[in-house]
Amino acid sequence: MALENLIIKENKGFFSKVKKVLNPRNWLLAGCLAYAALTPVNCSSDSNDSNPPVNPPSTPMLAFWAEQGGTWEIYTINADGTGQKRLTSHTDYEIYPDWSPDGKKIAFWSKRNGNWEIYIMNANGSGLKNLTENLSLDSHHAWSPDGTKIAFVSDRNGNKEVYIMNADGTGQTRLTYTSTENFCPQWKPK
Repeated sequence: MALENLIIKENKGFFSKVKKVLNPRNWLLAGCLAYAALTPVNCSSDSNDSNPPVNPPSTPMLAFWAEQGGTWEIYTINADGTGQKRLTSHTDYEIYPDWSPDGKKIAFWSKRNGNWEIYIMNANGSGLKNLTENLSLDSHHAWSPDGTKIAFVSDRNGNKEVYIMNADGTGQTRLTYTSTENFCPQWKPK
C-alpha cells in the first residue's frame, strides 16, 4: 500500500486547548463525540476462519466506549440495540475503538500500563495485545484500507508526530517531522 494514501490532519494544539478547559472525564466525552467512536461494521462469515465475526453476517454492529463504575470500557452492540457486550475490563481508561476493515479486530487506546498505548483485540474481546509498548503517548490510530497497517500519533521523539506500523505492532516508522503537533491521521479510501 502506498503511503500517499495517508492523509494527515495537523491540529495545531487543539486537544491541548480542549484539555485546559475540560476535566479528563469531559475531555474523553468530547473526544468521543468529535472522533465518532461508534463505528459500524458489517461482518462477513467464513467457515475456514479461526476468528469468526461475533454476530451473524447480516447484522451491522457498533463498537463504543462507555463509563461503567468509574472507568471507561469498550463495548459492542448490534445496530438494532440487541447483544450489548463488554469487551474490556480494567481500572483505567480504554477508549476510541476502531474496527479493522475485515471486522475481525478492534484497535483502541488504553492507559492500563500507566500511559496511553494502542492495543488490539479480537472482535470478541480475546487476544488483547499492546502494539506500541513504550513510555510515550501513543494515540489517534487509523487502520489502512487493507488492514495491514495502522497509522498513529506518538510523542516519543518530543513532539506529536505521525507514525505507521504493521497491524501486529512491528515496523514502527515515523512519517512526519514538523514543529507543530500532528493528530488524527486518516487513510484515503481505496
